[in-house]
Amino acid sequence: MSPGPGSVFPATLKTWLNDLVASIPSRGSGTLLELLLGTMLTPRGMISQALLAIPPRRGWQAYYWFVEHARFPWISLVRALCAIVQREFPEARRSLIIDDTLLFRSSKKAPDAALRFDHVKRANRLRVVLCQQIVTLSASIVDETGRFRAVPLLSLMVKADGHPGRLSLANALLGAVARQFPAVGVVMDLWFIKGPLVLWAAQRGITVIGRVRHDSALFRFPAPAAPGKRGPPKKYGSQITREDWNALPAREAVLAAYGGVRARWCGITCRPRILRGVPARIVRVSMYDTVKHNWSPNRLLLSTDTALSDEAILINSSRRSATEPLFRDLKDTEGFQELWMQTRKPLLRWLHIVQTGAALVIMQSARADPQLNALAHIGGWRKEKRPSTPGLVKAALLGAFRYHAPLPLLGADRQPARKS
Repeated sequence: MSPGPGSVFPATLKTWLNDLVASIPSRGSGTLLELLLGTMLTPRGMISQALLAIPPRRGWQAYYWFVEHARFPWISLVRALCAIVQREFPEARRSLIIDDTLLFRSSKKAPDAALRFDHVKRANRLRVVLCQQIVTLSASIVDETGRFRAVPLLSLMVKADGHPGRLSLANALLGAVARQFPAVGVVMDLWFIKGPLVLWAAQRGITVIGRVRHDSALFRFPAPAAPGKRGPPKKYGSQITREDWNALPAREAVLAAYGGVRARWCGITCRPRILRGVPARIVRVSMYDTVKHNWSPNRLLLSTDTALSDEAILINSSRRSATEPLFRDLKDTEGFQELWMQTRKPLLRWLHIVQTGAALVIMQSARADPQLNALAHIGGWRKEKRPSTPGLVKAALLGAFRYHAPLPLLGADRQPARKS
């Protein structure tokens, strides 16, 4: 079926799709393109719903077989996505974000579903829930309005027995993606700031920024050892106390992050015990609450790059807040809650296809595209004048290209060969 009259598929999105399918063998490029476009046109996370959004050229068994048994390195799809991110949103140091989320399940037969503690304190919710735990590595980008967006790159699922754990999965995610960018910094949640993971990243030139416990043991640099003194040199000096923090000069200003919040901070370069004596920059920050009209409790932020300014550490730390709307959209508008496969491997493969389609939609919403603007029908009551959210982009593509055959989008050299 052809698209609506006057509907032109965005050239930028067409280039991205061709770059992705070019990363796998040509025999599966057409099938991957159909599944990618299908996931971009439907808010449901099932393969059947993706096939209903396009005119499939094969029987439904072929698409299920592709997800379950296709033999090619799936990491090549992630590398192609990293190349697109770096080309379209260039940064001297690419900021990556590591965070995890829970997918609630009602059946114990779901792959790696187990009882896990839910750290989110919400009313009418149990603290221990049956769920799948996903650790996701995202790339932080800046849209044309200056807002931070999170683009999902790679995800891994914690096994039911908990081994390997979240720290090991975060290590594997960084090792697989960090080499795809010229320079990398990673922003992590409080739970992931553990000595082994931070030291592993610092040894490989990856800057780590994240929140640490307010009672973390911080030490000054030791005094130089006296000449002729026997034994190894001291690693730590005197411990930094609350009185030492209060004596430091504080700065107060409106940050270009967190929606322009007023913050008050001070910083010091020291040696945290969790890093076994490796120098780090620690910033103590408090933010002003305009609703309660008071200052929030002090928080400590860590950066393994001591050359960064305190304000740069605060702004880079704020990039992690983009993962919360990302996980919400992945669950509600991309269908992560409806992902259902009987085994772990097909589930992760289909999750990455859905996640890659969501990444393209997020990047498309972060940049101005006149061809996409012509497809959008935005209500007069909305503030947006163009499709600046992933939901509006999906609605624009769905209205113009539902039941549209994707194969004409492929280049001539990627067209699947027909059997004689």
